[in-house]
Amino acid sequence: MNELIEIKNFRPLSEFETSKKQLDIKGLYAIRVKNISMLPTLFKSELELNDTTLIYIGKAEKQTICKRLSQECEGSGPGTFFRGIGSLLNFKPEKGSQVGNVNPNNYGFSKENKVKIVDWMNANLVVNFIEIKNNIDFTQESRLIEKYCPILNTTHNPRKSITLANLRKTCREYALSK
Repeated sequence: MNELIEIKNFRPLSEFETSKKQLDIKGLYAIRVKNISMLPTLFKSELELNDTTLIYIGKAEKQTICKRLSQECEGSGPGTFFRGIGSLLNFKPEKGSQVGNVNPNNYGFSKENKVKIVDWMNANLVVNFIEIKNNIDFTQESRLIEKYCPILNTTHNPRKSITLANLRKTCREYALSK
């Protein structure tokens, strides 16, 4: 699992646009911020306390890594990471957009804000992945989250960001307001 986390193995998100066939696999992926100074101060402080630039660890179990990264880094589907980055960057979902929806956690952002979020991610994030073949043990993801405590992972993270939880809550409430 060390190869997933090693800094030297990370590449810019933009590189994966041209190599999507390579991502037609199941496995684990990790996302780092290139420079923590590009984050809002509160999150920068959290990363400094954790002595890491790792901000997310995810799995592609039912879908391919290509599909998951598309959801998480392009906002093409219900990506927790994408919503977390949007919240972290202080974007709000469209007011009332989740009224009547079954899952208010799946709020989204306007097309204009999605573009801004994707642009920010392409400029500031790097990603790495590893393929996991048959008999996948995806408890590896939860163990890595418990060990490295990436600030945008909320499940299995013993040091999850309260600031991020509050920002996500604000976004949910805004998306449910009329």
